[in-house]
Amino acid sequence: EIATKRPSYRWQLLGSYAVGRAFQEQVSVEGESIFGFGAIPVDPNNGVNARGPIFWDRTHMFKVSSSYQFPYDVLVSGNFLAQSGPVFTRTVLVEGLNQGPFTVFAEPRDVSDRLDTLSMVDLRASKVFRLGPNRSVEALMDIYNLFNANTVLSANTLTGAFGSPLTVLSPRIIRFGGRFLF
Repeated sequence: EIATKRPSYRWQLLGSYAVGRAFQEQVSVEGESIFGFGAIPVDPNNGVNARGPIFWDRTHMFKVSSSYQFPYDVLVSGNFLAQSGPVFTRTVLVEGLNQGPFTVFAEPRDVSDRLDTLSMVDLRASKVFRLGPNRSVEALMDIYNLFNANTVLSANTLTGAFGSPLTVLSPRIIRFGGRFLF
């Protein structure tokens, strides 16, 4: 669903909510291609516990963007994003196979193994300074990850290091900038 409040009375708003599933249906019938977790698409090991939600499955996604034009050409805008964390499933490295070491899912893929929900707020403030009839300068300040969330974005799936963070949301960043408008 999408909701929009078009620009009027110095403000605007855009919001959206989506529900979805990203699911992989593995086929292991003899003679059919198997595209799964491993590098060799026709290897039967690809079919081990391969049926289930994939990393990109974000069941719920919610986003709101808004801006407000203050007097004296000051514009403040913000974005809020919240989405379900990705699914991750324990894997195991199997060695001693003819094709060499191979990684397979060690347990059935399930939505219960999910990283934390990502919630993030970004803000921007800008001020336009008029230098004449056709020239102006805009000063900008951006704040990314306003509340300094440290959400884990991906985790190790390999048995032995399972669940240890691989990628974490970048820390709060404040950026100042400017541009000439002609």
